[in-house]
Amino acid sequence: TAGIVDYLQVQDLQTGETAYFRFPCGEGAIDQSPHAKKTEDMPEAQCFDNSGEGYRKAPGGSMSVSKVNGIGKLSNCYYLNIMGEVGHKLTAILEGEDGYHRHWTGYGSVYSACVHDNSGKGDREASRDFLQVQDEMTGEIAYFEWPCRGAEKHRSGTGHERQFPPECPQQHAGVGHVRDVCFGDGHDCALCIEDEGYCKPTGGSISVSKINGIGGLKGYYFLNVMGEPGHPLKVIMESPEDGYHRSWHQYGAVWTDKVHVPGYMGRHPEAVDHVQVQDQITGEIAFFKFPCGPEPPPPRPTIVVEPIP
Repeated sequence: TAGIVDYLQVQDLQTGETAYFRFPCGEGAIDQSPHAKKTEDMPEAQCFDNSGEGYRKAPGGSMSVSKVNGIGKLSNCYYLNIMGEVGHKLTAILEGEDGYHRHWTGYGSVYSACVHDNSGKGDREASRDFLQVQDEMTGEIAYFEWPCRGAEKHRSGTGHERQFPPECPQQHAGVGHVRDVCFGDGHDCALCIEDEGYCKPTGGSISVSKINGIGGLKGYYFLNVMGEPGHPLKVIMESPEDGYHRSWHQYGAVWTDKVHVPGYMGRHPEAVDHVQVQDQITGEIAFFKFPCGPEPPPPRPTIVVEPIP
């Protein structure tokens, strides 16, 4: 009933310690956990731009958050997996600027189940969500938010801006007008595949084949990554346009299974997928991207006019 205030007294009968609480707060009461009402009231936080997904962990901290966006019928949800020290009790509180509120507790890890998307495409209006995670044993607190404050950037797992290598000069081979084999350096720049095909850096041991799904699988493509036999390969794929993220780890070869095509299942229609492959024995790294960017115009012919003697 409006106007009723509840008071709570808690006493430790061994030490005699006594604590007092009241709710709701009012004159003379101290709110020990004030809820931020505006962005400027929040501490600096690890963040995801717009509706991005991926992994965030503050340098030196023990707690991390993985954020995955729902697809298809679940596109109005996102999901959080919060990790901390093994066996430590974690408390996570999520609040949106629109008043949306969720909270969870767990030991060592917390899985959120569906959190209603805050981008404005579902039942909620576009809003910024804040997440506070606390380790109840050590007192450590970590803060996260999405979207980020300030200009949009593509960020690494520690929240720093991530830079992708530039596209290599396009060099393709194929019969007639088919451009299904690309080659080039691939170490300081990214080899590109426009539709489907095969790429291998010159002098390297790593190659990538891209195959598009057909029929009921037309919303997917598939990658086959090859390296030295028996060598562990780490493959990471990210898209800066929509935050789509995948990773794989196998020995000698990696088959990715289904990768969602841009424009399908909620992905940005103009997303560009960047792939980094590393041989974890030799340290060799190769970069790939698809589709290719626009080709530079051919150089204009130079006309040299010599003076008449």
